[in-house]
Amino acid sequence: MKVDVDVVNDIIVEFLEVWLHNVLFVANIYPSQIFKTRYKYNITVQQSTFPAVNNYIRTLLNTLLPSLKKRAVQSLSVNTLVGGEVKQTYTVQLSFPPSRGSTPDTSRDQFLVTCREVFRSQIVALLNCSRFTGPSSEAGASFEITLKHADDDEIKNTCWVSSDRINNATPQITPLLFNDVHHFRIQSLLSH
Repeated sequence: MKVDVDVVNDIIVEFLEVWLHNVLFVANIYPSQIFKTRYKYNITVQQSTFPAVNNYIRTLLNTLLPSLKKRAVQSLSVNTLVGGEVKQTYTVQLSFPPSRGSTPDTSRDQFLVTCREVFRSQIVALLNCSRFTGPSSEAGASFEITLKHADDDEIKNTCWVSSDRINNATPQITPLLFNDVHHFRIQSLLSH
């Protein structure tokens, strides 16, 4: 059974929403009191309860769907800033391999179970990366979200920060995890 591309896009966007909330939690951008514990992918995750943050994340992800349909999304990054300078970057890279022959004969349910396992492992890797980032953020920390896109013209009028704005001074890059789910590949990285 072939899995519908819209299903794939929807579960990627859902994962990215969970991932973004947990990046903000791990990076200590906001006080921990604005986060509530939630259960997703068979693990405990954090979700912001602050309406402005939640609306911002939803708006960004809604602008991402058309690009996902075109398979044009290459990466999504959260840059933590102190005094306008990027201190850390949390990145999820996505790739959509060309058809590799026949699609595995799996049901939609089995595909969703596999995705849940992959997403759980990605979130666990993110939550464990605090050993690289230290226990707390500096005063005045903020964040910005960047999108690396195959066609940058398409995102000019959205709320994304251009990926060319990032200072590419040789950071230490720590790969957190790579997964291949036949329909897409996902890798998470931390630059610090």
